[in-house]
Amino acid sequence: MFFSKQLPADDMRRYWQCFQQHSSPIPVVDVRSVRGEFPPPPPVTPLPPVLVAGGTLDTIVDVEGVYDTARVLNVEPVLYDGMAHDLMLDAGWERVAGDVLQFVQQRVDAVIASG
Repeated sequence: MFFSKQLPADDMRRYWQCFQQHSSPIPVVDVRSVRGEFPPPPPVTPLPPVLVAGGTLDTIVDVEGVYDTARVLNVEPVLYDGMAHDLMLDAGWERVAGDVLQFVQQRVDAVIASG
């Protein structure tokens, strides 16, 4: 559910051990409780720039949910083909990290340029 089949089994076991040791027993969001609330209403105040990303194999937030979120936030989503929910840990995480770095660097450059 969280990882694609491309993630080596040893990596997955290591991640799950960390999750079990360091995760709270209290869920942050119970996805079942918010199903009827998507897509969310547009934000009331202007938001800072946001990056909406998702994996095409994600079964927690599917591609439609990624597009719905991006539409509400008025941005184009970035989809990673063949990746599941945990983009930052899945096989191919380097592409995601590179895109996040580029996104942040563009925002930093814009702030510096504006004085």
